[in-house]
Amino acid sequence: MKKRIDLSFFKTKIDKGERYLSNHGAHDADFYRKKFNKSFLIFCNISSFDIERFKGVSGFNCIGVNKTDGPLIDYMDKYLVFPLSKLNVFVIEDESLIESDFSGLFLLYKESGLVLIQGEKRFNFSLEEKKQFDVLFLMVAKNAEAICRGDITPEDIFANIEKKKLFHGRPNHPIMKFSGRKIDTWRYLKQLGFLTPEMFYVKKEGEVVVDRLDELPKSFVKKSDRGCSGMAVNIFKKTEGSEYQDLLTNTDRVYDFSDIIQEIESDSSCIVEEKIGGEGFIPYDLKVYCNHGTPEFVVFIDRNYKKEKGVVYTTAFDIRTGEQVTPFFLNDQTRFSEPDYELSNKYKQFMSEDVIKEIYETAVRFFEAAEYSWFLSIDFFYSDGKLYFGELTKNPGAFHFHIQPAHVIERIMSTIDDH
Repeated sequence: MKKRIDLSFFKTKIDKGERYLSNHGAHDADFYRKKFNKSFLIFCNISSFDIERFKGVSGFNCIGVNKTDGPLIDYMDKYLVFPLSKLNVFVIEDESLIESDFSGLFLLYKESGLVLIQGEKRFNFSLEEKKQFDVLFLMVAKNAEAICRGDITPEDIFANIEKKKLFHGRPNHPIMKFSGRKIDTWRYLKQLGFLTPEMFYVKKEGEVVVDRLDELPKSFVKKSDRGCSGMAVNIFKKTEGSEYQDLLTNTDRVYDFSDIIQEIESDSSCIVEEKIGGEGFIPYDLKVYCNHGTPEFVVFIDRNYKKEKGVVYTTAFDIRTGEQVTPFFLNDQTRFSEPDYELSNKYKQFMSEDVIKEIYETAVRFFEAAEYSWFLSIDFFYSDGKLYFGELTKNPGAFHFHIQPAHVIERIMSTIDDH
C-alpha cells in the first residue's frame, strides 16, 4: 500500500510565498516565481505507474495521492496554483474521477497510451512502442495547455518523438567529437578552407595558440570553448577611454579593459574573435538545419533586443521556397519570441533570395568537403556580402528540446533527392 503524501509542506511554502510577494519588491517577487513556479503532476490512484521516474524532471514537481475524496481535491484545487505552479496536470487511471468538481487538465493513463482531457475536449495519444512512453508522457504533460488550445496537434507530438531518431546511430565522424567545441570547430573549418571570423586570441586547455590581444578592435567577441545559445559569450563594445559595454547582457555594467584581459587570460579554453557587422549591432544568428547533406531550414535569431527588452526574437525560413515559416517553435517559449509585423518584414528583406542561395550553396560545399551527410546544424553570420561559419552542432538545443510543426520534422527527416 502506498504511503499517503502529506501536503502540509506545500501550504507552508505557499503561505511563505504569499508573504514574500507582498513584502518585497517586483525584482524579488520575480526571483521567487522563477524559483518555485513549476508545473505540478498530481498522480491519483495509480498503482501501476512508476512516479519516481518523473521526479527531478526539469520543470515539474510531482506528488502522488491514493485518496481522492472531496476535501483533498478541494485542497489541491485551492492551493496548487500561483505562486507555486504554472500548470496542474492530474494524471489518473480511473476516468470517473474526472467528474469531480474541480478545474484542471487531466491525463488519463491507459495501457495503450494517454488521453488528454479538458472539459469536452479529448486528445488521444496511442503508442505502439512502449519504450517511448516516457517521452510521450513528458511531452504531452509539458505542452498540455498548448495542445488544448490547438497550438500543438497530436501529429506534432508524434513527429517530434520521431525526430529523436536523427540523434542516434550516426557514424564515427570528426564532427561528432568536436560538435559544440568552438576551437576544434574553428581549426576544422580553416583546414577545409571555409571563412570564419578573424581570431585575436585562442587558448586551448591552457595552451595559447593565437595571441593578438594588442590588435583588438573597438568591438570584439569573447567565447568560452564550450556553450550554446549565447551562453558564455560576451560581445564587448568600446564606449570611451578604457571602458567597454557588453551588448548581450541586460545590465548597464561598465567593464574596464584590464578586467576583460584578466578574464580572458584566466579562462583555460576560450577564443576572442572579430565581431561581424556594424558597431553596436549584434549579428543575426543563422542556424541552418541540414540532413542528408542538404540544408532545409534557417532558424533566424535576433539578440539585439535582449538588453533593452529581455527578448530574443526568432523566426525561420524555408530554404527551398524562401518563405517564412511561422510559427517554427510551437511550445510556449521563455527564451524565444515571435517578431511583430515590422520586424518580420525586416528579417524577410535581410533573407533575400541571394542570401538564401549563398547559404544553400555554401552548406552543400561544406558537406561535400567534410564527407558528412547526417543531421547537423550550421551557424552562419552574414555581413557585407560575406557568409561566415560559426559553430557546427550535432544536437542543437533549440531543435532537440522544443516542438516544431509535423511538416517541418517530416521534411527534415525525408530523403532529399529533388534539389
